[in-house]
Amino acid sequence: ADVRGARDLPEAAGRLGAAARGLERAAGVQAFARGLVCLFFLNAVLEQYDAWSFGQQALAAHGRGGGGVEGGLGLGEPPGYPFFSVFVVLPAAGLCAVGRFVPLTASVLMASVLKDSALILLQQTAGFLTGGAVPDELTLKRLAMLGCTALVLTHGFQERSLKVPNFGGLLPGEAPRERGGASARSGPLIFGRVMVGLLLLYSGINQVTRVVARDLNVFRGAGDFSDGHDNNWLLIQSALVAPFLLGFHTEVVSRLLALCLVLEALTCWPFWSTPQGEDREHIRLHFFTNLSVSGGLVLLQSLGGGRFSVDAILKQQ
Repeated sequence: ADVRGARDLPEAAGRLGAAARGLERAAGVQAFARGLVCLFFLNAVLEQYDAWSFGQQALAAHGRGGGGVEGGLGLGEPPGYPFFSVFVVLPAAGLCAVGRFVPLTASVLMASVLKDSALILLQQTAGFLTGGAVPDELTLKRLAMLGCTALVLTHGFQERSLKVPNFGGLLPGEAPRERGGASARSGPLIFGRVMVGLLLLYSGINQVTRVVARDLNVFRGAGDFSDGHDNNWLLIQSALVAPFLLGFHTEVVSRLLALCLVLEALTCWPFWSTPQGEDREHIRLHFFTNLSVSGGLVLLQSLGGGRFSVDAILKQQ
């Protein structure tokens, strides 16, 4: 009815855009985005449980006698039961996904991914200093998840905050004052944007040349699209990384990046069609990480770029 009542095409497009923005800010959509972020942690717990289960099956198959499985067969020490992940991270992810105790549960999830990211970063930094190895894409995706969890935490605090009226500007000649909550959110917002932006920047620098070379080989009939790491969605992500990091048109750019990551997950990381094995777990990790980062981007577009963004500067002007 609104579209039919518009006077011209630009006004109709504006009304559709307003409806889309209202939908993205709806409570159900925000809860769905928060659930997408929590999928990363559910998959991480599943990976650790699978590793423990595989170790137990290997012990049962080969036995514990005759010098021990570890010494006799060279299997190494099997991983222990993931008590922390099963009894702390898993409940926290489930409660956070359904919107219960979000500030507390999101803090637990953020501490978990921070611990894992710090250990991996230390290992890869040592590898870079000793052998010149560069961080891989999954390491940057973990950092992106750190930023997305910070966005979930920020959104949780925003939902709990009281809607106190802003009386600034009621007196003659007095400019409206920014609420403390909005100012306090700017730090986590730029942190989340930078963490996700690092992933996009890495893809742009390290993989775009590979994608272009692959596309040229396919055009010449000497290549294929089997490797999900080299996909054309990375070209779109790389084109959007600069405005995303600067906070320029944050809503639109975040929306496009979220859509791009979902399409990449569905078309490049279909773990359900991959045979059981290590490659399937690797592909599944990429799939769920992409969906989780897209959920963080949906939260970001509803929260905005914060004070430290080009959008805020343009708004002030």
